[in-house]
Amino acid sequence: IINEKLEYFFNRLLTQKSDSIIPEIQKLTAKTKVNDESYRFVLSFLLTNYRNAKNNETEKVLVYIADSYYLNGNAPWVDKRFLSLLEKRINSIRTSVVGAKAADLIMQTPEGEKISLSSVKSDKTIVYFWSPDCNQCKKENNLLNELYTKNKDIKVFAVYTHADKAVWIDYIEKNKLN
Repeated sequence: IINEKLEYFFNRLLTQKSDSIIPEIQKLTAKTKVNDESYRFVLSFLLTNYRNAKNNETEKVLVYIADSYYLNGNAPWVDKRFLSLLEKRINSIRTSVVGAKAADLIMQTPEGEKISLSSVKSDKTIVYFWSPDCNQCKKENNLLNELYTKNKDIKVFAVYTHADKAVWIDYIEKNKLN
């Protein structure tokens, strides 16, 4: 019965956004912590429920659950092998969740200078991987260039995904990309 109620609450009743889910997890775990068996059951449910994240929001919830309860020692019943596997999985997705700081990238500008993602000073940075032979990229390049030109508060860190520098430079020049 409890499992069904938890599933209904977390999967159907709550808005599937991390800022809605995480506070409810905090409230529930605080209430169940007084009883070891209930606490263990709830944490096991939450980890199982969010382990196969459906989107970036629920991935963020999974990282929160792992960091807040499992990887910091608040789930003493879990063995070291499981924790090691969980930590490996969480570390592989940690920098890709919504709102997380991206891993630093060092790329070359068309002029041959090196530039790192961490050197881009902006509150809003779009990291964009593209290719000149991708039809969707052609549409997105124009939209991003227009957005960047109109709003100097937004920076775009565009990463060309092929190795042919001549094609890259030619595409930038033909399409007047900044």
